[in-house]
Amino acid sequence: MLIRASSMSKIMGYLIDYDSLKVELDKAESLLRDKLEAKDIEVNDEEMSEFLQKNYTFPSYPKGCKKEYDSYIKILDKINTPDELPEGAKNYAHTLFIEQKGLDLTMEGFMPHQIQKGNLMEDEAIELVNDLKLKDYAKNNLRAIYDLKSKTIVRYNPKAISAPEFKHAITGECDIYSEYENLVRDIKCPQDFRTYTNHKGISINYYWQLITYSFLWSAKNLSLDFCLMPTPFEVYANFNDENKQKVRDFNSSLLEIPLDQRLKSFTIEEVEIDKSIKQMLKRVYMLAMYYNTLTLEKLIYE
Repeated sequence: MLIRASSMSKIMGYLIDYDSLKVELDKAESLLRDKLEAKDIEVNDEEMSEFLQKNYTFPSYPKGCKKEYDSYIKILDKINTPDELPEGAKNYAHTLFIEQKGLDLTMEGFMPHQIQKGNLMEDEAIELVNDLKLKDYAKNNLRAIYDLKSKTIVRYNPKAISAPEFKHAITGECDIYSEYENLVRDIKCPQDFRTYTNHKGISINYYWQLITYSFLWSAKNLSLDFCLMPTPFEVYANFNDENKQKVRDFNSSLLEIPLDQRLKSFTIEEVEIDKSIKQMLKRVYMLAMYYNTLTLEKLIYE
């Protein structure tokens, strides 16, 4: 099972933020304890959950404390809700299992126009970033892979050697890695101006891709760069004449836009990276356990 950084969002889904919930629970408990004491109901040093369980059975509650009691119980129930794999993660595991069995018929060579444009214009986009950020970044040529069993990360050049073979692993290849800046940058080339302007921040898909890169490259600075680039001929070579002219007009109009308006960069705060990596790894190991239960019969009949 090889989990790609670009697909990491598929396994994350809804996350229960237990750390934040515990903070909320402490506040709710403090308010409830104060209200109980105001009603001359003694809790003393007893755990609030144990006190309530011993003295009150749903739907009963401490008289005059319903608001505080309901708030505390609601948060407590969320904390006691186990983290489970969302259906989207299970479906992704099914896809990986089918690929591993050689039963996937996704056509090689087919690539959506936006992805094709991004690949073809990547070097030029990096140059745009360099010009505007006054840097000298080069395209990263290494791929990283994390083995879930040994908990080790290997970085290698996929053009020089084959990928290490692990039963379960996470893999990714960031666009730019700066060891000096402890930085990973990921470059995106939107299809057109409208798509470019629609990017107002980091979407959930790109967020988890960057978090995966942060883990694989031990980077604490993360940037997502949207570069408005011309569309290369290879992308629209098979378009009809009318659409070919539209692309040529787009390329011509784009060059009139000042360079500094053709780059939008967004970052992830360092303070949240470690927490997100912890959440990601928990889900990845849950996915591996689920993957190990899969069989062809299970996919066919269940």
